[in-house]
Amino acid sequence: MIGDRLNLLRKEKELTQQDVAKMLDVSHSTYTQYETGNSEPDLATVNKLAKFFETSSDYLLGRTGIKNPPESIAAHHDRDEWTEEGWRILSSSKILSGCAESEVSRMDNQQFQNAVLDKLEQLTTRLDSMDNRMDSMEANMATKDELAGIEKSMDTLATQVGTLDKKVDRLDKKVDRLDKKVDNLQTIVVKIENEHGQKLGALFDGYTLNSEKLDRVEKAVARHEEAALTKVK
Repeated sequence: MIGDRLNLLRKEKELTQQDVAKMLDVSHSTYTQYETGNSEPDLATVNKLAKFFETSSDYLLGRTGIKNPPESIAAHHDRDEWTEEGWRILSSSKILSGCAESEVSRMDNQQFQNAVLDKLEQLTTRLDSMDNRMDSMEANMATKDELAGIEKSMDTLATQVGTLDKKVDRLDKKVDRLDKKVDNLQTIVVKIENEHGQKLGALFDGYTLNSEKLDRVEKAVARHEEAALTKVK
């Protein structure tokens, strides 16, 4: 954390690593290790860097997100100058919303600084909470590549559905043709049944007629035989 913030503050002042190393009276390589995170400065060096960059040691160490706390600014103003300028800046940004100008004017430097610090800490907490929520939302959102993959999958699925629809249409046509063939076969079967039924009926009627004739012939033969036997006797 300290390395990133040192790098940021140095670039804001348009300084080189050699410039800051010279101010600290350390070697270029030693300061470079501070920014890369390979080494950490001692507390005295941290305080010296904070004073040089007009910030706080807490900001450099990542304990707060407030880069320029009031005490670092107030050090360059007396009470009247700080209160007047501070009120103008803070009232325009609504950091001290809820505090009347008369109330602020009665504060000494320390009270005013404490009030500003409390408000800034509240804002920092809210910003951190919003950052966490944004990180959570970004983590739950699909990436551009994932969305492209989903869109490609949907296109592929749509193509497959279109192909299946065409196959279903062809199957429907085949089923229709089969239904027509079945209807034709049923018509033929009914026709055959009707024709053979008539023929079988005629055969049965002929059989019945012939059977009756045969009975009459048998009876006539029996009578002739009986008459012949009577004459013989």
